[in-house]
Amino acid sequence: MYLDSNTLHGMQEHVTADDIEKGTGGSCQACPIALAVQRMFPTYEICVEMEQITLFEADEVYAVLRASEALADWIDAYDNENNVTPITLFIKTLNVKEYKYMIDMTTEQIAA
Repeated sequence: MYLDSNTLHGMQEHVTADDIEKGTGGSCQACPIALAVQRMFPTYEICVEMEQITLFEADEVYAVLRASEALADWIDAYDNENNVTPITLFIKTLNVKEYKYMIDMTTEQIAA
């Protein structure tokens, strides 16, 4: 999958109750966010950090998505074993400093 602004902007994926249950706190590749982002980009390796999500292929960085403050708070809550609810992730164009894109969340009710 070629990644450009037309591909990324507006993409959405749900972080489901199943992702929350099966995810591993503190794991950049197995947390619920990583599981959901992996569904968005199945051919890329995913690394979720508090402030950004990086997509790799063969050790080459393809995209770095800035995590919104709300998403970083959700990740922190999950990593600290606090209760979190399903969310919807969405990507939008950012073009600020070193980031071209932001990944954000909405707390819409998600079907499990």
